[in-house]
Amino acid sequence: MPAYTHTIVNKDNFTDATELKDLDNVGRSLVAIRDLKPGDVVLREKPLLQYLLRPTCRSSLSPYYSKRLWNEIVVIVLDEEKHVSDKVADAKSVIQFPGADIENGDGKNENDVANERGTDDQSILTESNSSFCPGVPASMLAYLEISPPPYWHPIKSTKQLPTKNELDFFYYPDPSDDHTWSTHPTITLIHNVCRRAIDTIREFSHLLPADLSCFVLKIYSNAHTVALTHTRTVPTHPHRRDRRDRAAANLSDAASDHNVWGSAGFATHIRPTIALMSWSSKFAHSCTPNMFARFNPTTGELVFTIVRPLSSGDLLEASYLPEDDAVIGGLICGSTESRRDRLWSYKFFLCRCARCEAWDRSRGMACPSCAPESAIVLRRGGLCPGNSTDLNPTPWRCLRCREFFPLTAFPFITSGQERRVESVLMAFSAELRDQKPRPSVTQMMETYLVGMLAERDPQRTIPQGHWTYAQIHLLLALYHLRVFPGYFGRALAMSTGKIERGLEEAVVYLRWLDGVVWVGRENGEGGAGNAMAAFFAGWKIAKEMIWMVDEEIAVKKVVVITDEKDDVASDSDYVTGGTTTPSLSANITTTPAADPSQEQILRPLPASWALHVEYLETIIRDRWLPLLRDVFGEGPGVVTSGEAQDEAVVHEIAMGEMVPFLEKMRKVKELR
Repeated sequence: MPAYTHTIVNKDNFTDATELKDLDNVGRSLVAIRDLKPGDVVLREKPLLQYLLRPTCRSSLSPYYSKRLWNEIVVIVLDEEKHVSDKVADAKSVIQFPGADIENGDGKNENDVANERGTDDQSILTESNSSFCPGVPASMLAYLEISPPPYWHPIKSTKQLPTKNELDFFYYPDPSDDHTWSTHPTITLIHNVCRRAIDTIREFSHLLPADLSCFVLKIYSNAHTVALTHTRTVPTHPHRRDRRDRAAANLSDAASDHNVWGSAGFATHIRPTIALMSWSSKFAHSCTPNMFARFNPTTGELVFTIVRPLSSGDLLEASYLPEDDAVIGGLICGSTESRRDRLWSYKFFLCRCARCEAWDRSRGMACPSCAPESAIVLRRGGLCPGNSTDLNPTPWRCLRCREFFPLTAFPFITSGQERRVESVLMAFSAELRDQKPRPSVTQMMETYLVGMLAERDPQRTIPQGHWTYAQIHLLLALYHLRVFPGYFGRALAMSTGKIERGLEEAVVYLRWLDGVVWVGRENGEGGAGNAMAAFFAGWKIAKEMIWMVDEEIAVKKVVVITDEKDDVASDSDYVTGGTTTPSLSANITTTPAADPSQEQILRPLPASWALHVEYLETIIRDRWLPLLRDVFGEGPGVVTSGEAQDEAVVHEIAMGEMVPFLEKMRKVKELR
């Protein structure tokens, strides 16, 4: 093992458990040299190099940033990207909605513009919808720290920058070693951008194109994206603070400010950061990894924990893909084809993990032969990157009648409807992840999504075996359980049946996660699922279900306070926090039953909720709690999984929310 291991925190444990080997199928990768069990921490590592993905000002993390320099690089990237094959273009997590009330400079809203140019027109390439911004510009700025311009005044910094020998430890696709890389569109773009930047931008003029492009390719091939939080706690200049307050007042609305979205406080920002890790990059990729990676922002460490029992000699696998549902082509959203396309475009290899070689259970189609409810799936994920969809050589086969079908049997795919639905769902998902969703979007969400499910045209009908069917139910569940009650109140949501519908839709999504992502295989097939990704994706909607159930079963006690002998003072501790009920007299207040000094009084659930809540109980008791206890033990642990779990405390989720929920439901059942 090389001498430069200063980035490893648990050096003794790491060297005792792993060995670096050259393997035929995955290249130089780490393997286990002893048996490992769930919960074992294989590696804790600090970054060798770290920089902001989207810098906005010059700082210690982006010392060479300037708006002028950034814009010059972006112009070159966008110009080169116009010549890149459409296969490299990534499905963006944020697009514009038909009907959204965003003005476009000339006073027209987005719907008017869409009608004029066509709703599917994505021909105008900007930094916001580029597949290579901000990735390429940020990595080029980072290289200036390693090789600064000779005329630049030295910048004082305490950062320890990587040496040439340390950078040589990282793999990158080199066209001089394998000429086939010279035709890869991403590699071609990076080479052209670096060459043009050196020719036209003064700050890069001292560099060699091969050195700069080599570094950018190493970042793309090896680096991790982590989320750092930045909270503004120190008051800034009063004039700036006043401007922010006025802007917040203009952008806010009563419903979002005073209901579920919370009130404005100190500004908290998630700063995507690129972290180049020496040894974390030596784990092989799998779409069903046997390790779970989490970033601890407090210590700045990337931690890899075993999630399945491993034997000596087993390959250690992590995921290079997003483990949440923020983008298409991650471990949750998308098909095998989209995952392979993302890995080929940005990590430069064709994934042949167990999940990608098996049936693509995220892309099931209705069988044209035997029954509408029977799904057929794509074997081996279908396309290799660069092939045309119409020339798909991989057969579709029904798992029930065993008949084979050509791709032309599924107009949902061949008509382009699949891609349109995926783009709309990712846009709605991005809106719901926003701290304050736009009312113009949330108000149209239910009608738009329900209409998609109601389609009966063969070209537009969404198959129940397709991942978008489950994603639509997730979005509808979030709308009915969180958005609608937040704007209009829980009472109206109850009386109109929104909450019951939300619970039903949430169960549809949880069943899909359990059957497709958690299990990850058909009966009789080998391989493993992705339990951690299924848990984090499911917890997002499960916590909304738990909150609604708690609100329903908790009885609010009515306390009658008399005026005799100033009894108000003696009872003040009990009444504190109560809310006045207008229909009662002034001497009657209500308080939640969940007073810390006494046992909470519960009432039975509505009968129509029972089946949905029982399924949630089963998932928590039989799936999630055993998983968390195996991987994280009984103690607390800070876990970060992209945008799905930002600094989530797993112990608090398990012992502070799941276990009390199960106990409450046990008591509720005793009331029957």
